[in-house]
Amino acid sequence: MVIGAAAVALAVFLLVPQYAWAALPLLIALVCPVSMLLMMRRMNTGADPECAARAGQPASSAHDHELVRLREEIAALKRQSADNSNGEAETPGEKPGHI
Repeated sequence: MVIGAAAVALAVFLLVPQYAWAALPLLIALVCPVSMLLMMRRMNTGADPECAARAGQPASSAHDHELVRLREEIAALKRQSADNSNGEAETPGEKPGHI
């Protein structure tokens, strides 16, 4: 970014020297917003797989398998809880089969 800003400043100094000193503060002020735009664009390219996953890309198959396993485990625990609560008296305000 600094090299690009220096190149633009050099071009301004060579092409329109009468405006060179007036353009210098503007060039310095534009370094931060332009670098932020370049950084955001680079982040959106999906170079980092973790960023791509957070940006709405499909999760990996390992995450899918873990999600299925956890859902099956929750269903088994609900069945076990329902089986255990069938023989016991309900507490007030509690619905059968809910955890």
